[in-house]
Amino acid sequence: MHTAIMQPYFFPYLGYFNLIHACDSFVFLDNVQHIERGFVNRNRILVQGKPHLFTVPLAAGPREAWIQERFLSESFPQFRAKFLTMLKHAYAKAPNYAAVMELVADVLASETLTLAQLCQKSILATARYLGLERRFLVASDMLTAEDARRLKGAEKILALAKALGTTRYLNPIGGIELYHEEVFAREGMELRFVKPALPAYPQPAATFVPALSILDVMMQTPQGELAAQLAAYVLIDGTERLPDTKDAVA
Repeated sequence: MHTAIMQPYFFPYLGYFNLIHACDSFVFLDNVQHIERGFVNRNRILVQGKPHLFTVPLAAGPREAWIQERFLSESFPQFRAKFLTMLKHAYAKAPNYAAVMELVADVLASETLTLAQLCQKSILATARYLGLERRFLVASDMLTAEDARRLKGAEKILALAKALGTTRYLNPIGGIELYHEEVFAREGMELRFVKPALPAYPQPAATFVPALSILDVMMQTPQGELAAQLAAYVLIDGTERLPDTKDAVA
């Protein structure tokens, strides 16, 4: 059993889906602190050839609140209308515009979701579009609130992975300095890190801009080339400490 565990993000970048591609079971880590100004509720698309940051508005909440405990702002309907208009102006001429816009509109249809639920909905809809059939689980369904608050860092990851009978744990490349092979080996697991290639695809930009939201990839990439994008990564072990491995999945 190959398992990956990651916070749910709103339409994250291609590397997130490389991670899903590499596993059998994927766990949404929703019972961890939401980091303000992180990429859980923010990302970038290409607007007039340049990267543009968008942010899903959230209701006020305590700093230590988990992702599953954060709610959408009352201004979410305004964000939804503005975001759909922005996508229309940015991608109306893209080859997959109609299908992707329908997907996004469906994801944004409900405004009663928690942040975690909205992000999970965006990822599940995208996975279906990309043909990624995996077993998806939610960490808050697997751990009691007491255990989730007690377990820290690798302890929480190991508890979730062990519950699934994991033999290989897959982590984003950004965690290569945080997790160590011997810790996982003691639990009978192999540890590998997913290093995305992020190959270029057609964009209306002077210079290719990598690591945008998956929406940019889906809009611009011919359907027949999406499978190659999903498989464009390598698995490395923790002995490779590369200078470019501090990029977090976004």
